[in-house]
This record gives sequence, C-alpha cells and structure tokens, in this order.
Amino acid sequence: MQITGYDGDVYRARYTSDHRALLRVAVPWFPGWRAEVDGRAAEVVPVDLALTGVIVPAGSHELVVRFRSTWFATGLAISAVAWLVVIGWLAIVLSSHRRNHEPSTAA
Repeated sequence: MQITGYDGDVYRARYTSDHRALLRVAVPWFPGWRAEVDGRAAEVVPVDLALTGVIVPAGSHELVVRFRSTWFATGLAISAVAWLVVIGWLAIVLSSHRRNHEPSTAA
C-alpha cells in the first residue's frame, strides 16, 4: 500500500492485492471511520485492538479512508434542546416576575 495523500481526517492510498485482503491503517479505530475503494463503500473494522482496518477487494485500487464524527449531530441536538429549555424557563420566570410586580389599578 502506498499513501498518496493525507489531509487531516482523510487518507488516500493505492494498493495492489492478489486476493481480498484486510489493510491495516495506522490510525486509532473509532466508529466514525468510513472507507471507499474506487468510490464504493468498504467495510471498516477494528484491528489489533486499537487500529483501523479496511476489508478490500483484489486488484489495483484507490482507497480513501475518512473520519466523520458520528457524535456531532447528537451533540448538536442535545445542545439545541438544552437551549430551548433554558429560553423557555427564562420566559416563564420573566413573565411571572412581571405579573408579580405590576402596579395595582385599584382605586
């Protein structure tokens, strides 16, 4: 395998294999890693207890391995709900405060 490019969370490589193979990429495995062989999805698996592996077909191909956090959308949703709760709570508190401090119109 020959690495042809690296850009932060994207690795590009060329490989040649006589058989279907497991290529080990020396980056820590985490569920957000995705791989493509010639533009088609390839299976990413943990290897040697800590590294990332990609199951690739036989032949000469281009491999692209990239990381996309699976937690960003979840964190964003949790943050949005938390902000809505805080804004709602503030609206209730301010509304209650105004009602309790309105001047009386009784004569």
